[in-house]
Amino acid sequence: MNCLFRSVLFFLFSVAPFGLWAQQTFGKLTIHLGIKNHRIVIDSATFEDQKLAYPPDTKEVLTKFIQESFDQLDVQMKSNSSSGCLNSGIVDFSELSRTYSQITALDTSGTVAAQLYGADSGDDIAFDFTNYLFEALGKCFWEGSPIIANTDDYDALNYMKLSFPLDIRPPIDLDKMLIVWDQKDTLSRNQTKQILNGLDRKLWFKKAILTKIERHYFLLNNILDYTIGDDLILVLPNKIARVQVSTDRVEQVDQVFYNLLPTKLFRQYLKTPRSNLTIGDSLSSRPKFNFDLMKQGGLALGQLPVFETDIFQWHQLQLNKLSYSLKVEATPSTVFQRQDEQAHLEQYVDVIAEKLADAQAKDSSNIKAAMPTPNEDGVLGAPGQFNPQNGMGHQTPMEPSERKKTGLRRNYLGLGFGYYIQDAFQVNGIFQRLMKNGSTLSAKFGYTFNEQGTVNGGLFVSANYFQDYVLFNTLKKRMSIQLTANSLFSGNRVFEGESYKERRNGGKILSELEWFKNLNGNQLLSRLSFTAQEVSLSRSLDVDKSSTSISYLEFDLIHNYFKNRAQTSTRLMIEPNFKLGWTSADGGKSVDLYTISNLQFRFRQDLAKGFVFSLAGQSEYDSPKTPFFEQFALQNSLNRGFKEDAAIGRFNWTLQPEFWTPVPQLGAKWGKINQFLSQNIRFAVFTDISYIDKIWAGNGDKKATWYSPGVGIRYLKSPTQINLDWAYGFTEPLQMSAKGQFSINLIVNGPL
Repeated sequence: MNCLFRSVLFFLFSVAPFGLWAQQTFGKLTIHLGIKNHRIVIDSATFEDQKLAYPPDTKEVLTKFIQESFDQLDVQMKSNSSSGCLNSGIVDFSELSRTYSQITALDTSGTVAAQLYGADSGDDIAFDFTNYLFEALGKCFWEGSPIIANTDDYDALNYMKLSFPLDIRPPIDLDKMLIVWDQKDTLSRNQTKQILNGLDRKLWFKKAILTKIERHYFLLNNILDYTIGDDLILVLPNKIARVQVSTDRVEQVDQVFYNLLPTKLFRQYLKTPRSNLTIGDSLSSRPKFNFDLMKQGGLALGQLPVFETDIFQWHQLQLNKLSYSLKVEATPSTVFQRQDEQAHLEQYVDVIAEKLADAQAKDSSNIKAAMPTPNEDGVLGAPGQFNPQNGMGHQTPMEPSERKKTGLRRNYLGLGFGYYIQDAFQVNGIFQRLMKNGSTLSAKFGYTFNEQGTVNGGLFVSANYFQDYVLFNTLKKRMSIQLTANSLFSGNRVFEGESYKERRNGGKILSELEWFKNLNGNQLLSRLSFTAQEVSLSRSLDVDKSSTSISYLEFDLIHNYFKNRAQTSTRLMIEPNFKLGWTSADGGKSVDLYTISNLQFRFRQDLAKGFVFSLAGQSEYDSPKTPFFEQFALQNSLNRGFKEDAAIGRFNWTLQPEFWTPVPQLGAKWGKINQFLSQNIRFAVFTDISYIDKIWAGNGDKKATWYSPGVGIRYLKSPTQINLDWAYGFTEPLQMSAKGQFSINLIVNGPL
């Protein structure tokens, strides 16, 4: 069925323009040309509607458009400038120049026909005028317009009178127009009318249609090509036909393919003999390894994966550690064997990984790396930190002028701050160094101020060693190990209405294993860690403090799901977590065991036209012997209308529904501002809801629900993200003073 559908579409776009147009009814615009000041001008024009309901100003719009095309051509002819379309071999520029000179050399006395008729070369001039001049106009100036220059129907006598009839495409009819995604999914009639709103019964200008289509699809994480016909628009996302790796480090080839191929295809790659992957001389200094997703991966043409920009920007970030650069090139036509595979070759691309030393600094096909995000300890780009621009769509490749160099950058610095009015202010930074063996050394550092300023503030720091691809050649899976030593500080812990400073000194060892990635859009990771800390608490204005030693084993499963579709994209994260801990007192003579069970999820649905719906939630149960400072604490990040530690309890659940809406457009004359607003700014409305039972307050039998409706503004542009929120918090049944609270977060990350 799919093959039949593709064949029909191919027929419509390749045969219909020649076979069907001959039977189609067109409006007729006849232009009568004259020569004025040795330039071609339109003396007059007539238009026959043919009962096709063209707009009333059709003749005026088209004659103005045609005159402008003559004016542009005249500038190029007078300057003898063969550029753009005229220099692409579509027309013979030298013959075009000769023809144009002969036509514009005619006088303006109204005896154009007399000058041509009866002259020895008159018929030749008329013939050449049609063949060259109107070929240039039709292909270089009128392409994508309603005008069809069908010179085969011209009368020779009219040539000499400089009178030319032109077929005019019927106006756009949205009741007949179809938009087809990836040659298989047809949008509904209502969707089509919404996308092309304002174009019904207007003249068929490709640019106007393309502007509407691009405005609708620009937020998707795809590179798109468009084929636009009279009544059919094909939206063609780029698809990956081949993945290639050029390297002198043969031992790294499997790691690179692991990053670039979905799990099923990587398994197929491992079964393919290395000799079947090598292009050219395998003994050369830079052998190239090629994996054809159809021939070696076993995929049919319709099964090739879509090139999703944000995914490959994440791959580029990961491959930076291995000193590779990614780029995209069109797949050669020789890769495709059957005729039906060649209908839309522009849709298929090769993804090529090459050593950074070989990458061209100003190659516009290079893929820009995603903005790295740190884990809680400050390690950038760890496997579980996939966060492509928070789902805001793809980052367009840098222009060549922006790309200073593509050499490996081993140092990375990130800065940021968080400010919560009437609560705390924090400045922080991250520094990471990529070592030659692929491991990283990183540090997270900063200072926290509380309501009283620096009096009860404190420094915090984490130092990390991170090694990726541990035992990869054995496991053929990605495993990493992280060692961390830290000193963490919080100056605004609140227990039973009293303010405390909290200092945690200790360290941890963490191992992470990626079981599969992009298995039909799914990723599964597991984490196992051991943490040991000395927790010290002191009242904000007291010197005395109490200390408790805690240790715990922690196990996480992280399941990510992502799916980009024609109109929407979906992301889902589910993370169950179990912690087995113990506290020791009296020099380790008494030990109390406790458990903490937690489940988190984040769901995000990107809708058409820049609307976004997200829902985050979590639930936690703490066993009775859980230390009070380890129990769930209501945080501003979970309920934005309240301060940190607004409540502490052993059982809770939280929901955070949020809806983003694009900024309304300001009008056509504000084009650049509108583009900035539509791509980088979102309004947000949200309601945070938290239920807490067994609240830690003496007898531990209280329960209450916290509500925080609010609004916010989102600014997202790599490498900066700013969230500004205001929420109004109130509770039931506990009576806490209701108040509004602002919070602002700024994150800036950039390579050195």
